[in-house]
Amino acid sequence: MLDINLFRKEKGGDPELVRQSQRSRFAPVELVDEVIVLDEAWRQRQFELDKIRQELNKTSKEIGKLKARLEEKLKNHVDLCIMLDIVSLDKGADVAGGRGFFLKGDGVLLNQALINFGLSFLGKREFTPMQTPFFMRKEIMAKCAQLAQFDEELYKVTGDGEDKYLIATSEQPLCAYHLGDRIYPADLPIRYAGFSTCFRKEAGSHGRDTAGIFRVHQFEKIEQFCATGPNDNVSCSNCTDYQARRLGIGYGQKKNDEQSKQFVHMLNSTLTATERTLCCILENYQREGGVEVPEVLRPFMLGIDFLPFKRPLVDSKQAAADSKPNKSKPKELKIVSRQIMMHPSFY
Repeated sequence: MLDINLFRKEKGGDPELVRQSQRSRFAPVELVDEVIVLDEAWRQRQFELDKIRQELNKTSKEIGKLKARLEEKLKNHVDLCIMLDIVSLDKGADVAGGRGFFLKGDGVLLNQALINFGLSFLGKREFTPMQTPFFMRKEIMAKCAQLAQFDEELYKVTGDGEDKYLIATSEQPLCAYHLGDRIYPADLPIRYAGFSTCFRKEAGSHGRDTAGIFRVHQFEKIEQFCATGPNDNVSCSNCTDYQARRLGIGYGQKKNDEQSKQFVHMLNSTLTATERTLCCILENYQREGGVEVPEVLRPFMLGIDFLPFKRPLVDSKQAAADSKPNKSKPKELKIVSRQIMMHPSFY
């Protein structure tokens, strides 16, 4: 392999020596000139690329400065909920304890719009809407959930001599919907758009995302759930036949041989956990004076396209404390980090 500098006179090279070498070996001499032309073209492009990179670095720094100035003015979802007066965190905590909340006013409408949009979105893709039970019998839940979920997620409900568990996702009751059934290839795939309120203890998330409504014990969620054949499965979460085997959901013709028995495969993926998506919408669609309603949600918002700010950035307890005489002024509300989680359909 020849050093490219042998072809560059300004680098001390001598192309004529390379030509002589080509002649002595009866090799094409014109290749030397082709290399010189290509090398000059490459160096010109490299020079232009370096200039572009310099301009890019300069522009990136300017964007960084502008972004920093913009970030200073942006509010997190906790502040926006207070200013829009769509969530009552203090009242929720008083009634339900930590991570409790009341949605109110436009917050209810926006959350319901997310639910309706999600069901409409999946309905156009041949998913059957399903509203599931909110609790399940213990022995059925054990066939759908992982053991760790019983300790970290699931709320136990005791009464009438039979223990039940509140669902953490509509995936769990949808798994059991075909309990003991046999499903034939001609009937697959089966697609469900599961809608439910979900309940989670969040025992393994102590101290994480405690502000606002991003991580709460009760929330609404639209779940994509599919039952498919063993070879027709692409999913964010693929349980293969783990759940179907435990629930006795067979695939195809019944077979007496245990080793040749087949079971449907179960797939699932969250479309939207609406309270979390609500946080994202508030932070990403905030404008001067309020929050813009995303265009895809407007048909479900009674014609509302903009939510104006209704309150200053001070919560009810602070306002009450400020109104009392001889009381020291409470500390300013702490601002938590912004949380981003959004389905691509909302962009």
